[in-house]
Amino acid sequence: MSLLEAISLGKEFKRRGQRSLAPLAAVDDVNLAVKPGDFITITGKSGSGKTTLLTLLAGLASPTSGRVLFRGRNLRELPDRELSRLRNREISFIPQGMGLLGNLTVRDNVRAPQLFAGKDGADSSRADFLLEAVGLSELAQEYPPSLSGGEMRRVAIARALFNQPALLIADEPTSDLDPANTRLVMELLRKANQQDTTVLMVTHEQEIALYGSVRLTMESGKLA
Repeated sequence: MSLLEAISLGKEFKRRGQRSLAPLAAVDDVNLAVKPGDFITITGKSGSGKTTLLTLLAGLASPTSGRVLFRGRNLRELPDRELSRLRNREISFIPQGMGLLGNLTVRDNVRAPQLFAGKDGADSSRADFLLEAVGLSELAQEYPPSLSGGEMRRVAIARALFNQPALLIADEPTSDLDPANTRLVMELLRKANQQDTTVLMVTHEQEIALYGSVRLTMESGKLA
């Protein structure tokens, strides 16, 4: 059974002020089966629909047509609270924007899934382990505004791995990293994949795409 499945998935956007034009099909009849243990990379030109596809697969947006199933359950039919719980515990999403909380320390940003789940948060050992893995141990008590873009990116990746999710969806996770930190992050994702986290990642870098055991291309909203 697939861990995640897209069935005839589509997402259209109306063109504001141009009613005579047909809606823009950002995602066009996509079918995709993601098996447990997959490491899937998707490449494609800017504007091809990659980011829109990831937000649909993560349950962050609703499709115009088709379905997204996680463990056989239609994400669109889940109550908001259950969908939020699912994204907190089983599906992690790394967006292009870092999305860090400026009023929390780096350590607390990493363990935000723990805090949002209502746990007391006393145990920070997992957060400290991940910060060491991404080379940011010395910044644990800093706040996001004092970090560089690359440092914030690595914090976001550490946060996404905190709950050891069944599925990690990542949108250009290495886009603002130098070569050394790119290798560090990709090896971390590879290790997570070897430890039972399924990875679905968008990248514009062909060398990064080679990390995938399954490599796909998106063009004009279609996946091949």
